[in-house]
Parts: sequence; C-alpha cells; structure tokens
Amino acid sequence: MDNRHQEFLEDLENSQASVNFMADWLRSRGHEVTVPTTRMAPTRGQWKDYVDGGDLFIHWDHESRLEVRHLGYYFGTRISWPHTPYFMVCDKRVFDDYDPKPFATIFINPPMTHAAMVESSTFDHWYVQWRKNKKRGDNERKQYYFAPMQYVKFFSLEGT
Repeated sequence: MDNRHQEFLEDLENSQASVNFMADWLRSRGHEVTVPTTRMAPTRGQWKDYVDGGDLFIHWDHESRLEVRHLGYYFGTRISWPHTPYFMVCDKRVFDDYDPKPFATIFINPPMTHAAMVESSTFDHWYVQWRKNKKRGDNERKQYYFAPMQYVKFFSLEGT
C-alpha cells in the first residue's frame, strides 16, 4: 500500500471519533441523525468506488448532509481563530464533486469543546486560493475554498 493511501486511511479512521461526537451532540439536542457506514478502499486506485455520501445526515423536514472536520489547532470563538482574516472551508475539487452538497461543514477544535460552521448557502461569497498541502510537506499546490469570516458561525459544544 502506498504511503499517501495509508495516510488517508489513518485520517479517515481518526475522523470517525469527531463524526460520532457531533452526531451524539446533535442527538442530545433533539435532532434525528444518521451516520453512514464508512467503507475504506483497499487501494488508492479504487477510491472512486468508496466515496461516501457524507459524514452524517441530520433529518429535519428533509435530509441534510453535514461534513465534519476535526482540526489540529485550538480555537473557541471568532476572536481566538488562529487564521484570521480567512477561513479555509475545503479542497475545491472535493467540494465541487460533492453530491449532494452539504448543508454545512463543521470544524471541531482538538478537545471537542468548540466548533465553527460554514453553511454551503454562503457559497456565493467564498473565494478560491492556491495553497500547499502543509500536512504532506511537499510542494503540491491545490485550490481551496475560503469563506469570509462573517459567514462562519462559532459555537460551544459544552453544556446544553
């Protein structure tokens, strides 16, 4: 198995804790939530056969897709967001390929005490920038969507 695929599988497996945490948090507030089964491609070449339809789904009068990201840096509020004045939403290609588009993407801080949310309904205000993938440590550059800070909602995951 190549290293990039192994890293992806590890990230996917590690992300399940934050997806399950968010699903439980939403359920504790009276929402009906479904978390689809995560399937992992045995090889990098088979990834298209294993693309999921979303991290979780919240059921209101209709089913809405939510994407969940567990970030590696601390924040609690807009004031403590470490990357002001910008907020990276996601890889452009990935978002463009989403079907259905998510209602929102939720970003959770490391201790899972606070979150930030960007609703896809604000897409018309997003902008694109080329950035290096810092996690991979190479020179690969990709396009990412960014949301202006006024379209990011910060909230506590503690208490009721």
